[in-house]
This record gives sequence, structure tokens and C-alpha cells, in this order.
Amino acid sequence: MDYDVNKLKGFILEYLIKKGKFGGAHTPIDNVLHNMPSRLLHNKKSMKAIDVAIKELVNIGWVIVMKKRTGKGTGLHMAINPKHIKDIYAFLGLSNI
Repeated sequence: MDYDVNKLKGFILEYLIKKGKFGGAHTPIDNVLHNMPSRLLHNKKSMKAIDVAIKELVNIGWVIVMKKRTGKGTGLHMAINPKHIKDIYAFLGLSNI
């Protein structure tokens, strides 16, 4: 099965928008992964595609990944870069709010 990286990017971005994770509001990457369909999480090829999707989102600047320390430990967190909201909404086919 071929995993479409653009669909995975869309899923990640939609999740972050739905949860309101823009700029300073961030969520652990694990939360994003746990909300993906379980069939994707138990397959090495799909996990590789998810990693590629996250790296591409970071490289084009749409998503910010930072190391954050919380009361539960330290881990990687992600949020949407507010400077690219128009581009993200265009990619997802949504209208700006």
C-alpha cells in the first residue's frame, strides 16, 4: 500500500487546527500520532511516511516543532506557524476564518 504524504500532511494540519494549536499553543507529537488511524501506526512503511510528512511540514515552515518541558517530562511538541495560516488553509481547501 502506498501512503500519500500529502494526505498525511492534511491529517496532521487538520488535527492541529481542530485543537487550536497555533504558535504558542502546542501539543506533543505523540498526541498527533495517537489520533491517526490505528492501521497507520502498526506499519513501518506508514510510520516512515508520517515522519516524512512531519519533516516536510517543518521544512516548508508550516509547522513548528520544539522541545518543551512539561510537568510530565520533556518531549517534542508541535504547533502551526501562524505566519503560514493562509497557505495552510489553501492547501486544505478551507476558507479563512
